[in-house]
Amino acid sequence: MATVRSHPRRPIIKNKLFYFADFQLTRQKNGVSNLETIPTALLEHTCVAGGTNCDFSSYAANIGNGVAGDPSNFLYDPSTGNSNGSDAWLFAVAVHRYSRGSPTSANYLNINKAACATPFQIPVTSMSAASLSMLAAFPTPTNGNSTTNFVGAGSGPYNQNSFDTRIDYAMRPTINVFGRFSLNYFALSESLA
Repeated sequence: MATVRSHPRRPIIKNKLFYFADFQLTRQKNGVSNLETIPTALLEHTCVAGGTNCDFSSYAANIGNGVAGDPSNFLYDPSTGNSNGSDAWLFAVAVHRYSRGSPTSANYLNINKAACATPFQIPVTSMSAASLSMLAAFPTPTNGNSTTNFVGAGSGPYNQNSFDTRIDYAMRPTINVFGRFSLNYFALSESLA
């Protein structure tokens, strides 16, 4: 850590007008580690490495209510159905697309893991170019979890540049006037290795 300070105080008019200035510069580097959640290796590999379907099966327990076979536990095509989400089509790429219906409808009975071998896959062609580019930019996870699956470590620099200025004027023995201006610039960032 390095800190540099300077604070001159000088009279402009003896016993009447003074100025004060202060400058502080701090440079500090600390070790930093973070535990983060990034896309799983399976998702990144199937979406980015030339696969035909993006496989979200690592997140099955986190989709909808997490109960296998429940209509909330499937991925639906947002470009289909009504604006409120009803009648949207399920992504079921290995069989075909199923329409979501009420739990007693024939459509609901067809939506289960036995009938849909790929309930957590979305065709790569349905993904935006921006989302695929973002997926490609992520590093490889450091463990096989679907959440908290990346530990990154590096140095975290903290930089500060600050200054104060003040002027004091003694108009009369009972009247003093002063003005002050302060400014601080802080930068805190980290570089993960």
